[in-house]
This record gives sequence, structure tokens and C-alpha cells, in this order.
Amino acid sequence: MHKRLSSSHLLHPKQQVTL
Repeated sequence: MHKRLSSSHLLHPKQQVTL
């Protein structure tokens, strides 16, 4: 599950900033 989070962050790190 943690791996998926890393992948998501790499795919669209901009989204994390919005969070």
C-alpha cells in the first residue's frame, strides 16, 4: 500500500501540494 502512495506522488506530486 505504501508503494502505491510513492507511485502516486511521482505521477503527480502537484496533487500532494494541494492536499
